Amino acid sequence: MRAVRRRYPPLEALHQVHGREAGGELKPAARSATPGSSGRPRRGFRRTAHSERLHGLGSEQQRLTALTAALLTGAATRPQAVDTLALAPGLRDTPEDTRLRLATWIHDLYPPDAPQVYWGSVHPDRLAEHHLARALTHHPELLDAVLPHITHDRALHALTVLTRALALPLPTGPLGERPQDLITAHPATLALPAITIAPQAQTPEPLLEALHPVCSSPGLMDDLRDQLYAAIPDQTQRLADHALTPADRRVGQYAGAQDSRAWWRKLRQRGDTTLSQNLARALNNLSNRLAELGRWDEALAASMRAVEIREELAAARPEVFLPDFAVSLNNLSADLAELGRREEALAASMRAVEIREELAAARPEVFLPGLAVSLNNQSNRLAELGRNKEALVAISRAVEIRERLATVHPDAFLPDLALSLSNCAVRQDEMGRREEALTSVTRAIAMLKNLAAARPAVFNRLLTECIAHQGALRSPGRPPRAALPQPRPRDRAAGTLHMSHRRSGTEAARQAP
Repeated sequence: MRAVRRRYPPLEALHQVHGREAGGELKPAARSATPGSSGRPRRGFRRTAHSERLHGLGSEQQRLTALTAALLTGAATRPQAVDTLALAPGLRDTPEDTRLRLATWIHDLYPPDAPQVYWGSVHPDRLAEHHLARALTHHPELLDAVLPHITHDRALHALTVLTRALALPLPTGPLGERPQDLITAHPATLALPAITIAPQAQTPEPLLEALHPVCSSPGLMDDLRDQLYAAIPDQTQRLADHALTPADRRVGQYAGAQDSRAWWRKLRQRGDTTLSQNLARALNNLSNRLAELGRWDEALAASMRAVEIREELAAARPEVFLPDFAVSLNNLSADLAELGRREEALAASMRAVEIREELAAARPEVFLPGLAVSLNNQSNRLAELGRNKEALVAISRAVEIRERLATVHPDAFLPDLALSLSNCAVRQDEMGRREEALTSVTRAIAMLKNLAAARPAVFNRLLTECIAHQGALRSPGRPPRAALPQPRPRDRAAGTLHMSHRRSGTEAARQAP
């Protein structure tokens, strides 16, 4: 005879487990009709504990612990679910058959709602977060027992729901400090998920407080430090301070190695440039992080050192190192411009364009995107010096390249095309070519509306400024932009009409042979 799988009302068990603590808005109704029922009141959890369907599932507290562990970490498979329960206090000493029954019971209560998931989610999310806040406040030892031993994906889930639970207006006591203690004690398991979550978290403070001592720890393994650093977004305000310390340590490590490690000296003697490459990359990354914090003088010093190293490397092996040299020149130009050294900024930008033109002529499919970046920035450098005609020529070339690229790969290059079109509209306006400027900015707006619908935090500001520029261009009697008082350009502020491309992203170190 075919077995009938029992189904349980998805929210009933959770309400019954801790219904008295869940808060007024989360308590189930006193009477609840389910399909096929007469509307009689549901029996309480304690009463049903003695019923046939909960036979072999342990005590009420054990069921509560199992449910809390499941909501906290999730599980991809049945064995993983059973292993998770084996970590939990109060369950690790129970028979394996009991843990298997508990895992199956939760699976039946909350069926999978996504591929490769054994335990489904509780809806609404607030109910699960409320339960976790209450349960973990009374039993925080569950965090210590489970979190250090789970996979990266499950740690992402656990830290996400935990930060949301801690943000609820509930008295959680010392629980608020537990994430910091755990991440600091177990960085190999929890620091990388914390860095991934922090930029998007509504309340990132617990994660940020935990990450600071981890990122600044001198005892952090180099491989883990590299992973953490690479996971930090290229442009971030929340993690800018945390990114600076490992970047600075990396530069110190490679710089010190040049003189102190005999095996590095042997590499240099036989022509191996791994150390120089890694030092230049570390300097480039450090410059990026200093720029995010507005420490322009220090950012410029790091950029200049990177340019010196990469220029030497490119002189010896141009076919290998010219692309990296162009990257550092582009960053150097941005730092010089920020400090008002506009002639030097333009010179660096022009060198970057020359190099990338040569590279793109040989391998356009690889180097055309970089050439468009340098042309966009060169246009801004020229405009800062009042060379508006040349600036318009440069940005027009960038638009032409990006139109070709966006035709083939729109997802990758439409944002860049919209940026170049907005800059082109500014250049055209400065030259008094209002109709052309209006056409360019209108095209940019059409693209940005779609982009902002998907990623408003990234594109809304540029969209707003483009709309404002469009309105100004349509105003009768308005003089050309060049005749108006101009604010100082904000080269790297996201979403400005006079916008240069932000610096290159984090560069990974090479391994020495």
